Amino acid sequence: MGRKGEENRQRIVDAANTLIYRKGFTATSFADIAETCGMPKGNFYFYFRTKEDLLDAVVKDRMKRMAVHLDKIYQDFPDPRLRLHRIVNAPLLDRHEVVQFGCPIGTLSAELGKQSKTGINAITSMFTVLLLSIRHCLEGMGLNHDEAERQARHVLTSLQGAANLSHAFKDGNWLEAEIQSLHEWIDAQ
Repeated sequence: MGRKGEENRQRIVDAANTLIYRKGFTATSFADIAETCGMPKGNFYFYFRTKEDLLDAVVKDRMKRMAVHLDKIYQDFPDPRLRLHRIVNAPLLDRHEVVQFGCPIGTLSAELGKQSKTGINAITSMFTVLLLSIRHCLEGMGLNHDEAERQARHVLTSLQGAANLSHAFKDGNWLEAEIQSLHEWIDAQ
């Protein structure tokens, strides 16, 4: 695939990513994506044979973006405590989106967990990357492996719960209050 083909493929993935986040995987059709990215629907089959193939590309794109974001945090904040503060603060960067549509990983996980083993495995991988990043910070702060794992699960659960409740109640205060509590907890460690 040449440069133009790669650009077209990425336009499809970007449009699908946005629509799947806002509407859900099931409710997003190739026709919706075609309209959003301004391409004939028939061209999609050159890049993606099935909707599941497109979902796989969207999840891989999200993983790549998350990895780039985490790498930047690791580069910019060598201190594990500051790094953890930045990781915990990430949902606030897209606060209005989280309130309106939920967590991009959590909402897709909830939807796909009911229908697609392949999709849920990919989502589990995204949560695992976050969990490992949090655990690594906690170990860097002096917690032993088992305690860091337990606390990392707590942090991730708190973030997911806050994002879910912020979305359900359409109230960003859920997210802000829980993240503030997590910042206080991090500082107390």
